[in-house]
Amino acid sequence: MITNKLLALTLSLFTAGSAATGAAGTATNKTQVPKFPTQQIVQKQTTNPQNSGQTINSSSNSSNTSTVTKPQTETPKTEVPVKEQPKVEAPVTQQPKVEAPKVEPPVKEEPKAELPKTEAPKVETPATTPSTTVPSGVPANPNNKSFVYLDTVEKEILTYVNQERAKAGLNPLTWEENMRPIARYKSNNMLQYNYFEHNTPSLNNASPMDLATKYFKYNTNSYGENIFYSQGYPEGSTTAKYLVDQWMNSPGHRANILNANWTKMSAGVVFSSQGNYAYATQHFSTN
Repeated sequence: MITNKLLALTLSLFTAGSAATGAAGTATNKTQVPKFPTQQIVQKQTTNPQNSGQTINSSSNSSNTSTVTKPQTETPKTEVPVKEQPKVEAPVTQQPKVEAPKVEPPVKEEPKAELPKTEAPKVETPATTPSTTVPSGVPANPNNKSFVYLDTVEKEILTYVNQERAKAGLNPLTWEENMRPIARYKSNNMLQYNYFEHNTPSLNNASPMDLATKYFKYNTNSYGENIFYSQGYPEGSTTAKYLVDQWMNSPGHRANILNANWTKMSAGVVFSSQGNYAYATQHFSTN
């Protein structure tokens, strides 16, 4: 009798446990247990980010925790305006097989040397309206920047050049007005097209000799060129003495100024207040 009661109690407890287990199973089926990935994706900022880019690294042994990357703000950059130093390009002296200064061979005849001159250096009065005529077939320079020609500076360059030649015991050069339009065209061409070199890209990369003889129909046996460029300096600083001093401090340009074969010289100096650009071209010839 006692055994039967214990058996009944045991069955009752088992049944109750089974019912509880069944209820728990039902609850489990209705409630979605969140599943966690076995691997964690962590985003780390690279040491030197490019364009705020990030590298994603996978960690196979990471825990189920998340990493929060704080926003990063780059320090604003303020650039200081750059004031460019004056530049002086390597001079061009166009005679056979000589580079920087450049030299081109005479056209169909040997260079002619004029008789030595003994007169003192001349200081000529600048022309009231110097020529800026461009021959037919030569494209006019664009007006990308406003500009003025520094007439007085152009003619005063000759004065300081002849002073240097006198110190070296050389004959003075004479002013060649027919070369001034060529020098002015070259200076303004560099200003408008924003470059600094002896060849002229807008004219099929014409050399100084070709610019003078082919495009401007100037008759000469040999031709030389010095050029100058500066930015950021006021117009008043572009003086003839400053230009000649810059050229004399450069061995190649100095050699052009003190070349005993030259007999004539001209110059073209252009200035633009848009950025305080100054370009100067100095031409030499033997005709």
